[in-house]
Amino acid sequence: MRVIILTAIIHYTMAGYNSPCEIEGVSKTDWLNGKRLKMKVPDNQEFAFVQFNTQHIIGISKLESTYLNATYADNTLYLFPNQNFKSFEEDYKSYGTPVIEVVITFKCLNDTSEAITIQAVVEDVNDNAPVFSEEVYEYHFEMAIPENYLLTHILPISAIDSDFTNDDIFFTMEFNMKFRLQYKGRPKYYNDRFFTSLQALMEIRAPFYEEFTLIATDSGSPPRQSKARLIISVSSNTSQSSYHSKPFFSKPVYLAQYSSNDLHLQEPIQLENAESLVLMQRSLRDYFQIEMNSEQRGLVKTLRPLPKTLVKSRKFVVVEMEVVNQAFQSLDSAALLIRFQDNCEDDDLHSHCLKLWNLYGTTWWFLLLYAALIATTLILNRGILIRRLRFNRRSSILIPH
Repeated sequence: MRVIILTAIIHYTMAGYNSPCEIEGVSKTDWLNGKRLKMKVPDNQEFAFVQFNTQHIIGISKLESTYLNATYADNTLYLFPNQNFKSFEEDYKSYGTPVIEVVITFKCLNDTSEAITIQAVVEDVNDNAPVFSEEVYEYHFEMAIPENYLLTHILPISAIDSDFTNDDIFFTMEFNMKFRLQYKGRPKYYNDRFFTSLQALMEIRAPFYEEFTLIATDSGSPPRQSKARLIISVSSNTSQSSYHSKPFFSKPVYLAQYSSNDLHLQEPIQLENAESLVLMQRSLRDYFQIEMNSEQRGLVKTLRPLPKTLVKSRKFVVVEMEVVNQAFQSLDSAALLIRFQDNCEDDDLHSHCLKLWNLYGTTWWFLLLYAALIATTLILNRGILIRRLRFNRRSSILIPH
């Protein structure tokens, strides 16, 4: 246990007004007005941070504090943080001051008692990196991006830092001649977020696709960083090619089961005449990776488990796929419907899920799946799960795709 011994600031001790209680370094005025410690308490402190030698004190009869606790043993008083102190950084946003205090009432000799208030200043330790509002910021346009256009008018880029004394967050990205990211974040004090702006330095025409890495750096010492992905693409709304009339995907919907962080395809994702093309994945890229092998089959790799809250609250999720050419023009699309098998393990749902899967292969079940896909895609395109945007040719205003 790490203990910091507080050196007596006043070289004499005096008792409280109504009792013979004595605490090292505490004057008669301190008993009346309170004792402010000169040392600071790190915001990640877990054990006793100060101790006092005492005289004529029997024990502690009462203790009042939100963040501190105290023990008394062998004529020594120890102060240490309680469990609430772990949330001090978050509480500070509404609490507003880095000062914490404890009021201790002592049992003293001669059947007397005395109370004292001890205060300490909390020192912020930069142990938290900034956190972006999104893991991936994706901007998709179906017309050229105008010069000087602020992309963040549509999808804001922001970050927050839990360390309460960090007054700034700085945003950077790879050097390029097409986009400029504002370096110093603008704070919005109502939610402690820092916002930046992303501006197009020139007109960006289709076809265009590029990925960048956003970095948020706080102002603490030592500074801490976090990263997010930035995806910007421009395609023509006439991108559907007419030189090939047949679809490249063997079917519009593919099925898979997801259980215990493992994904199993019910049937292979097969493509045709796609040797010189690229298989693109448009959603859930942080969890799954779909690539086309030399046999023109889509291979699905699980990158990390899906959030448990998502798996428990839904029956399935949809992964959008596209076949694009070298200019990133979309030629064909399909969907991978991933069903959560774990949601059918209880007795009440088991028979129902089993019936549904036995229906697969019939026209009615296929239509049901296809209808579910269309409904889900509409929700996704509304911006709940993905961020895809397009231009309205008539008004030249960006609207959700």
